[in-house]
Amino acid sequence: MIESLLDKLHEALGSDDSEELVRVVLEAAAELFSSEVSSFGRLDRERGEIVFSHRAADWQTHEDRVDASMGIPGWVLDRLEAAISNDVLNDPRHVPRRSPLGRPPRSLVCVPVIDAGRVVGVLQLQDARRRGGFTPEDLESIAALGRLLGRLWSARRPRAASEPDPRPVAVSLRGAAPRLLEAHRVAEAAAPTLAPILILGERGVGKETLARRFHELSERRSGPFVRLACRSGEIDALAAELFGISGRLGEATAGALESARGGTLFLDDVDALPRPLQGPLAQALAERHLVRIGGAQSVPLDLRCIAASTEDLREKARSGEFREGLRSRLQVITIELPSLRSRRSDIAELARALVEDTAKEQGRPVPLLEASVLRALEAAPWPGNVRELRATVALAMSRSEGRRLAIPDLPAHLRGLSDPAVQVPLEGRSLSEAVEDFKSACIRRALVLSDGNQTRAADLLGLKQPNLSRLMRALGIRGSS
Repeated sequence: MIESLLDKLHEALGSDDSEELVRVVLEAAAELFSSEVSSFGRLDRERGEIVFSHRAADWQTHEDRVDASMGIPGWVLDRLEAAISNDVLNDPRHVPRRSPLGRPPRSLVCVPVIDAGRVVGVLQLQDARRRGGFTPEDLESIAALGRLLGRLWSARRPRAASEPDPRPVAVSLRGAAPRLLEAHRVAEAAAPTLAPILILGERGVGKETLARRFHELSERRSGPFVRLACRSGEIDALAAELFGISGRLGEATAGALESARGGTLFLDDVDALPRPLQGPLAQALAERHLVRIGGAQSVPLDLRCIAASTEDLREKARSGEFREGLRSRLQVITIELPSLRSRRSDIAELARALVEDTAKEQGRPVPLLEASVLRALEAAPWPGNVRELRATVALAMSRSEGRRLAIPDLPAHLRGLSDPAVQVPLEGRSLSEAVEDFKSACIRRALVLSDGNQTRAADLLGLKQPNLSRLMRALGIRGSS
């Protein structure tokens, strides 16, 4: 039987079709371990479900979905341990559900399928035909088969002939929000040019990440990417960092403008650049040469300039806070990155990607995000945007003890942002107590969404501010909640 399994696997490996590989494994496993049903359950992280493909005695495929946290498969995914049960109905881990057998199984083996630390799903066999059910030796062999399937699954995932193979996009820039897609479109069109670019957006939206992507897509990608933080340091130190210094004995220290030769200079927070430095910078960019501080020799420049700002430079130029000559040299192409709260539909995808990246860095399996966690993340205001989401995910990962991220793993101020109706415990509580809990949850959520501003929170709740204040006092809610 082992030789037959290997022959079938060898045949399947000649195809790029992962479904064919699964079919071969399930048929061979059922034959090898004398089971009535063999199943592969693929983990659907987006919906928090296991999508089962079953192979029964007639070898017709039956597919169904189950909650990824329920039953013996949920136990296996939570602990990433193999499970065996020869008395399923009395097993406390078992949750009754529809079975391709047409009746509850008597015996069952379920093992995790993992590829390079990433959970792919489970391999499950039901009802051994021989007396006594499955043995510990069966469990060990099926677990080995699950490990083999995990190694082969991702490598065999089919790609359509027309499917593009794009350059990888950083997590903070992933999503399908129209404004973000427009930013990508402009970036790909402008990257090959030398035109200066101004990236607008709140802190934490990924302005530096986009600037680096511009650099990587340009013909200057083999040159340096030099970042200068215009908001930091005293003006003299910042001038030296920007223009460089010539010493008395002829020694020189190159500044950011000179260091970016053949590459890209990224001026972060350019709206905070001190006004006395704006004129010399505009002149250096216009003439494409500079004179170091304390020197007399002209140094040629060869760079592409990308700047980032949290404020509209046109408005600052009109008010006299920013030199129009510098603005016009920086703002040839303008891209505005949207805030995270304006693209909430992307938050689930971003959170999953950040969880995967963090798990890879920590060398641990990728945990499953519970649906309640995703609801809470999607409801949060995110004043720090993707940077804050990244920090939140890292904190939740450090708190998580199991194979999934749950509401208790989140920071305290986010835990009440999942659906409050689901959060209200009814056991042992009167209706009036449950109603008060619901009111408290709604008010706390509104306060978080309005950054603690009671007037805005009252608007969200359809109340007048004085009425909200009285209700908060009655419920014992402080204004900073």
